[in-house]
Amino acid sequence: MIDWLFSTDFAARADGSCTGWTLTLAIVHGIGETLVWGAYVMIPLLLLRARVVVLNPLSYFFALFIFVCGFDHLLGGLTDFVPVYNVSVVWTYVLATVSWATVILLVRFVRDYQLLLRSEYLDLHERLEAARERLRDIEEQAR
Repeated sequence: MIDWLFSTDFAARADGSCTGWTLTLAIVHGIGETLVWGAYVMIPLLLLRARVVVLNPLSYFFALFIFVCGFDHLLGGLTDFVPVYNVSVVWTYVLATVSWATVILLVRFVRDYQLLLRSEYLDLHERLEAARERLRDIEEQAR
């Protein structure tokens, strides 16, 4: 399994030239992907460290999702020089799994949030109706 994961049998050259890329283009692409990866790693770390988000399972899944997306960019830059395409394929499925788990949690969160808002609205509406009723009673007594 490990041998297959890191197999480079189908890659002609590790400098990217097998796909028509020049070495310079491969280096520029690798640097860009590494910079994107760095940003993707820093975003969840800074948000969690600064505690600007509520720490709940959805927050952790968003942080994991952002981190996993970032690692995908790192792999994209790495494969220009080390053709570990099988690792990239496996990572794509990790990314898909984390992405869909985040979507499922987000759907549940949005549904629960909408229910909460609806219940708060109904409670507020009932209190408003009761206040209107009391105001009518006061007006009638004043006549």
